[in-house]
Amino acid sequence: MKKLLVLAAIFALLFAGCDETQEEITTEQPTLTVEWGGENVTKNGTVELGEVTTGTVRQYSFTIKNTGAGNLRFDEDTPINIDSNTDVFEVVQPTRTEIEPDDSITFRIDFNPQNSQPYTAIVTILSNSQEGDFVFTINASGTEAPKPIAAVFIGETEIQQDSMIDFETVFIGENKYFTFTIENTGNIALELTGTPIVGSSNSVFAVTTQPANSTLIPGAKVEFVVQYQPTTEGADTSQITIANNSNQTLFSFNVTGNGHVRKPVTTIFYKDNEIPQNGTIDAGEILITHSETITVIIRNTGDAELRVDPVQAPWGFTITGEDAGAFTIATSPDASIQPGGETTFNILVSPLKEGENNARLELPTNDSSRNPVRIDLKTTGLSEV
Repeated sequence: MKKLLVLAAIFALLFAGCDETQEEITTEQPTLTVEWGGENVTKNGTVELGEVTTGTVRQYSFTIKNTGAGNLRFDEDTPINIDSNTDVFEVVQPTRTEIEPDDSITFRIDFNPQNSQPYTAIVTILSNSQEGDFVFTINASGTEAPKPIAAVFIGETEIQQDSMIDFETVFIGENKYFTFTIENTGNIALELTGTPIVGSSNSVFAVTTQPANSTLIPGAKVEFVVQYQPTTEGADTSQITIANNSNQTLFSFNVTGNGHVRKPVTTIFYKDNEIPQNGTIDAGEILITHSETITVIIRNTGDAELRVDPVQAPWGFTITGEDAGAFTIATSPDASIQPGGETTFNILVSPLKEGENNARLELPTNDSSRNPVRIDLKTTGLSEV
C-alpha cells in the first residue's frame, strides 16, 4: 500500500511537469505582424500604395514585428516574395533572418511604373509564425508626368503637327488672314519661348498679331493672326513655328496660298454655243438677194474689267478675207464689260455669191489671252429658184 502511494505521487509529479512543459511551448510561439505608414496591414488584406509618375521609382518601407513569445525565423534567405505579372515591383529583403520577441525589422518594396496604368501584386512573407505565412495584396498606379501641351486650333479644328492650312486664292494687292488659337491642354504652365513667339519662313505670310502672353497656365488660350498678301502670281508656302517648353519643343505647321492677278477673260457665244479662239460662226443658208442679222454675245468670265474699245473703225472690228463684204457690223458692243457681265453686237450677213462666203473677224481686247478675238465667219449663199 505504501509503495502504491509513492508511485502515485511520482506519476502526479511527472504529469504536472508535462503540463508545465506544454504550457511553456505554447506560450513561446512567435507571431508576425506587418505595419505600413504607422498602420497594421491586415493579413490577406490590401494596401493601396497610390500613384507614381512613370519612369520614376518610389520606395515603400514595411515593418515586420514579432509580437509573440518565441523567436521569429524566416524560412529562406529571400523570405519576401512578390507574385506579379510585371517587373515594376522589386523587393529589398530584410537584413536579418531572425527576430526576437518585441523586436522588429524592415523590408522595402520599390515601385517603378513604365506606363500609365494600375498595377497589382501579391506579397507573401515566409516565416515560422504560429499563424503561418503572411499574405497581402498591393495596388499602385503609374501616371504620366506633369507636362505642358501646346495645342493649336483654327476655329474649333485642332491643327496637327506638320499639317497644311490653305489660304486658297488671293488677288495681288489684296490680303487674307486667319486667326489661330494656342491652348495649353497640359497640366503645368506652357512657356512660349520663341523670339518672336510665332515665326514664319516666308514674308508673304506675315504674323501680324503675336500672342499677347508667353506663359499659359493649364487651360489658358491665346491668339495670333497670320496674313497672306501675295506679291506675285502663283503658289506660295510657308512654315509657321511655335517654340515652347513641351515635350515636342517646336510645334510647326505649313500654310499655302495662290497669288492671282485679276484679269478679264473673253468668252464668245453664238446661239448658246461657245465659240473658241479661231472657231467659226456659221450663219447658215441665205438667199443671195437677202440679208439676215445675227447676234453674237461677248461675256466676261474673268475677274477684271474687259475692254473692247473701238481702236479701229468701225467699233474696233476688222473683217478681212475674200468675202469680207458679205459681213457688216450692224451694232457695236459695250466698250466695258464688268466681271460676270456680257454685251452683244450684231452682224448683217448678205452673201455675195452662191456657195460658201468666208471672212475673218478680229476684235481687239485687253484680255492678254485673247487679243485680238479671232473668229471665222461663214454663210452659204443660195440663188432664187
